[in-house]
Amino acid sequence: MREEKPSPVRWTKSSRCGASNTCVAVARLSSHQTVGIRDDADPSAPLFLTPGEWRDLARRVRAGEYDLDS
Repeated sequence: MREEKPSPVRWTKSSRCGASNTCVAVARLSSHQTVGIRDDADPSAPLFLTPGEWRDLARRVRAGEYDLDS
């Protein structure tokens, strides 16, 4: 993970989130070399990943590796 100062970017979240603030938002920084992710409940603490790290994280999420036990 890279640390980077946040700049004005367009954060996008899933339309499934509705009006709740319990979603993860994603943004591609203007350099296209960094993908930002943040919790809408705490937007002051975004994480910045390389595109490769983002693809790996997305793959793992889709595979259920981070699912919580009910």
